[in-house]
Amino acid sequence: MFCIKCGTKYEGYFCPKCGMSSAIQNNNASRLLNSPFKKLALFSIGGVCLFLGLPFSVSLLAPPGLENLSLFIVGMVFVAVAAFCFIMAFRVIKRERKYNRYAALIGVRKKIPLNWIAQKMNKTVTEVIKDLHKAVSLGLFPDAHIDEKNGYLLFPNRDLGAMETVICPNCGAGVDIMTGYQSNCNFCGAILNQKQ
Repeated sequence: MFCIKCGTKYEGYFCPKCGMSSAIQNNNASRLLNSPFKKLALFSIGGVCLFLGLPFSVSLLAPPGLENLSLFIVGMVFVAVAAFCFIMAFRVIKRERKYNRYAALIGVRKKIPLNWIAQKMNKTVTEVIKDLHKAVSLGLFPDAHIDEKNGYLLFPNRDLGAMETVICPNCGAGVDIMTGYQSNCNFCGAILNQKQ
């Protein structure tokens, strides 16, 4: 696969050069969500609104009158829209940087301890789990499995197998595990493997 961002040929979930997720490259909705066009649009709209709003907002400096007040209100609306656009653009940039850091840490690994990720990101394990759930919902790590009980982020693939549901021999509950990986039952704690 070739990275659509930097053109590097690679295999795995992320480009080793720029960290772009292969899920983003294969998923048009996610690509639009994290598109540079979104940032450009937000900054452009914000800039135009600020350019239009500032002259109107200083209209109160002119001699008093009802038309000056209405111009001031129009100017403040434009400035408020500009502020909203700039805040949203910076939030998109911040989110993009955060998930690029996660992508760089994960690389092509299949089994990553959540406490290691938390340590590298200077966050708690709970915050990392929340971030990873958000990333999965955005389609950045489409086949990731967050094993909260055992503390791992898992990426099943053809080499190791896939996710499968196993019946716990102890309590009878159905538990999703990755083949080739020993796990514990989420309900009773019994040790499971794919052969059960």
